[in-house]
Amino acid sequence: MLVREAMTRNVPTIRVDKKLAAARSIMEWAHLAQLPVVDHEGDLVGVITPDSLRAALPRDTGVPRVELDRRLAVTPVANAVIADTPTVAPDARAWVAADLMARHQVTTLPVVENRRVTGMITASDLAAILSHYEEPRRAGV
Repeated sequence: MLVREAMTRNVPTIRVDKKLAAARSIMEWAHLAQLPVVDHEGDLVGVITPDSLRAALPRDTGVPRVELDRRLAVTPVANAVIADTPTVAPDARAWVAADLMARHQVTTLPVVENRRVTGMITASDLAAILSHYEEPRRAGV
């Protein structure tokens, strides 16, 4: 099976020049483990994760929530981008995505064609594929 057959399409992205508050809002709204970050032309720059978002802020645990929200509102997305994130092509085999996830210890991969995000594939998507193919085996087919 190809990645394009299992990936989620119409994934939200955020431009690298936006603020972390917007990134956090999009991630919470869409329940994303990774938010693709794109440049002005729409080409993938990297991703933001909840961990990279937190790492972009000061580690002072005594900072009030209001102050953290203010810092998110003024801190650029560029400060939290993970630029060397693995990606997979839509015409790659699903096992290639699974191998990339295992090697890089991630559960989500941006699906990229011509440097543009066309979707995301998750470990759950791959598990669904596997269970689909395992059913006939268990039935003795």
